[in-house]
Amino acid sequence: MENCANLNNLPTEIIERILSLFTHDMGDLKAAQIALPRHARIAFSIAQSTKSIIVRGPDAVRQCDELLAAIDQHAQANSTTGPILHSPIRFLNIKFYCQPDQSHALAASFSTLISRNKLPALQDVTLYVKEALDDGKSCQDNLMTDLGPHIRTDYDALMNAIDARGRSQNPAKPTNLRIKLEGCGRRNITTLLQSKPNINIKGVSVNLDGSRWSIETKDLLQQLSYAHNTLTDLTITNAPQGWHSKQEADFSKLTALLSLRVPAGVWFEHAALGRVGPRHGFVWMTPNSRPSIRAFLPPSLQELRVDFICFSRIFVTGPGYQDKLCSHVVHNTASLAKLQTVYEWMTELVDPDTGLKKLKRLQVMEGPMMEETRVLAWSPPADLLNAFQTAGVEFELRIRTWASSSGARGHLPAD
Repeated sequence: MENCANLNNLPTEIIERILSLFTHDMGDLKAAQIALPRHARIAFSIAQSTKSIIVRGPDAVRQCDELLAAIDQHAQANSTTGPILHSPIRFLNIKFYCQPDQSHALAASFSTLISRNKLPALQDVTLYVKEALDDGKSCQDNLMTDLGPHIRTDYDALMNAIDARGRSQNPAKPTNLRIKLEGCGRRNITTLLQSKPNINIKGVSVNLDGSRWSIETKDLLQQLSYAHNTLTDLTITNAPQGWHSKQEADFSKLTALLSLRVPAGVWFEHAALGRVGPRHGFVWMTPNSRPSIRAFLPPSLQELRVDFICFSRIFVTGPGYQDKLCSHVVHNTASLAKLQTVYEWMTELVDPDTGLKKLKRLQVMEGPMMEETRVLAWSPPADLLNAFQTAGVEFELRIRTWASSSGARGHLPAD
C-alpha cells in the first residue's frame, strides 16, 4: 500500500472502491487498517466480507460444501468447523484449476453456492484460472495445447452458473466479474473470455508467464470487444523476452477503461530484433511513420503502465549513448539531443490540446528481467517533468544499467 497518507483524505465511497481491489490479498487489507486509521473500519469490513475458495481442483468439493453449509447454518464466530462468517459475503475469490484429472472436476455445489438466494450481498467475483497450460506434457507442447473437453465443460458450467445468478433477478442485474488468467495461450482465449448477457467483465489480467508462444494482442482485444463498455482494468504481464505484437495494439475502443498495464511490445519492437539494423532501443513498429500513442488509448484512461523488459534500453538511441549511460557519464550534447525523441510518446499523453484529459498516472518501468538489477539515479529532461507537472499527472520512471549489479530498486529523482 503506497502513498497511504494521501488516501486518508478521500471520501468514504472512493476508499471502499479502492480497497475492494485488494480483496485477493488479505495482507494488503490488514496493512491498510494500520496505514489508514481513518478508514480502518472500511478495510476491516471488506476483509470480513471476502471469501476465497477453490471451485475446481484439489479440495474444491470440501471448500464449496463447507462454505455452503456455513451460509445455510448462519455460522457463528465461535464455530469450530468450516469457514466462519462474520458478515455477509460481498467479495468472492474463486480458483479454477485447469487439470485434466476428472477427479478434480467443478464442485457440484458451486451452482447453488453462487446463486442470489445464498449470496444476496455479493458485489464482485474474481475468477483465477490456474495452470491453464499444464497437462503433464513438456512445456513447449503445453503452449500449443487446447484445454481438454472436461475442462471446457466445467468452465462452461461455471460461467453459466454465474450468468444464471444475474438472470435470476427481475429485472436482471449482471454480476461483476474479474478474470485473472495465468499462462493463457491464443487457442484458449475464446473459451476463457466468453461473453454472457448477465455478466459484466470489469477486469482482465493475463499473465503470459514468459511463455515462448503467447497471445497476439489483437486476438485478446477482439475477444474482449463485447466488454468495451464494462471493462475498467486490463493487465498483461510477464511477456517473454523479445515479444511484440505484429501490429500496434489499439485499446481505444475499450471506452470504460480506467487502468491499463501492458508490455512495451504492444506498441514497440526491439530494433535489434526488427527491421532496423543497429541497436537503437525500442522503436515504433511502423518504420518512419510513428503514429501518436494517443490514437491507441481511450479518453477514459486514468492510469497507464508500460513495462520495458530484457535489453529494451528505453533511453538508448545508439551504441555510443549506451556506453555513456552505463558509465554514468551523460554530458555529450549530441547524445542528449538524440534522446529527446525517446520521450515524445510520453509527452503526447499530457499534451494540453490532444492528450488524455483524465490521465492521473503514468509509469514507465524498465525490467527487471534479471534477479540483480541496479536502478540508475539519473533525472529525465526538465521539459518532460514540467509537462507532467503542468498537467497534474503523476509520473514514475525507472531505468537500470546495462550490467546487473546490486539488485536495488528505486525511482528516478524528480528534480
